[in-house]
Amino acid sequence: MSDLIFEAKCGKATAVDQLGRFVQYFRCHPNVRVIDPLPQMEVLLDRVSMLDAIQRCSNLCSPELALHSSGYHLVQEDIPNLTVKLADKGFHFPLICKSRIAQGAQGHNMSIIFNSSGLAEVNEGTIIVPFINHDAVLYKVFVCGDEFNVVTRPSITLTKLQQHTA
Repeated sequence: MSDLIFEAKCGKATAVDQLGRFVQYFRCHPNVRVIDPLPQMEVLLDRVSMLDAIQRCSNLCSPELALHSSGYHLVQEDIPNLTVKLADKGFHFPLICKSRIAQGAQGHNMSIIFNSSGLAEVNEGTIIVPFINHDAVLYKVFVCGDEFNVVTRPSITLTKLQQHTA
């Protein structure tokens, strides 16, 4: 469904039509339970809105919970100013650079920036986040009401990352 929403937002006529039919169906059938309402799914298509939502959740959590947001930087300036902005936020290399778009073909592109010279390749409108050592495991949490499910998947290892910086 997120691909369809993304394609509709990009103006693809068939996706706009199909999404409109979904919306109309849900309107005409209020008894159909929608697990992920479309407006909430739209938040996940844009990394800025997604990361802001994570920060709001982090602010609501009690200190003993392990929800942590390391922050992000939306690139909107030239490289010399970018270096200063990242330092002001306490970001250290390596950094992760991602497309602002979190869905579709562009949504899966990611770069690891090992040093300040790597910032020359960064384009305006991309998102930079700190690399956090996570023991090469990503956790995806799916929540539905009071129920939740946690799925793990492999990620880049710190050893592989260190091999590239050596």
